Amino acid sequence: MNPLERAALGLNDADAAVRRIAILELLESPDEDAVVARLLVALRDTDADVRAEAARALEGFERDEVVEALLPLLFDPADDVRRSAASTLAELKDAGLGNRLLPYASSPDSFVRAATLRALRELCLPDS
Repeated sequence: MNPLERAALGLNDADAAVRRIAILELLESPDEDAVVARLLVALRDTDADVRAEAARALEGFERDEVVEALLPLLFDPADDVRRSAASTLAELKDAGLGNRLLPYASSPDSFVRAATLRALRELCLPDS
């Protein structure tokens, strides 16, 4: 069984700890599209620790769909999920993705605003 198949089984396990391990196993697969697709699903897991792990695992995947999926997690009720999403967004290197962050810079939520500004600063966008 390859890492992708093994991780796919683990992501459907009833035990959240097994699902978290499956996220790490996913990263061993060379099939980036399949990895990202499964991580995006894991961002909607019922367990906050699984969502946070998935958000951290998405670091380095510079794609529109990743940014779009992470942004709502800045409002997640679980602090670890919010921090993980913010940290991953702050690691963006593709300035083209920065425009998606701009609307969040004026959020009434101070955490979201700070996380967004930190990410924009890393991108060195003139509008930030």
